[in-house]
Amino acid sequence: MNGAWIGRQTDPDRGETLVAVAGAPFLDNAGKIEVLFLATLSRYPTTSEREKFVGFLTRAGATNEKSLLADVLWALANSQEFLLNH
Repeated sequence: MNGAWIGRQTDPDRGETLVAVAGAPFLDNAGKIEVLFLATLSRYPTTSEREKFVGFLTRAGATNEKSLLADVLWALANSQEFLLNH
């Protein structure tokens, strides 16, 4: 859960996916969540998942968006679905 690979991928300043998603001006919060789901689980989030994660980003505010997106990516990469499918 906290190995070198996860550490690199979830680093807000070095993780390629995170840097690309956070820096994409054409993506809103729902779009960013969608991209993270596609990148980690190879599927779109369900309506419930989308609402939960967009709510997390919205409630926490945009002051540290990269860190919040890193938390989302960490949660997805450490989910049972990711561990069993990848």
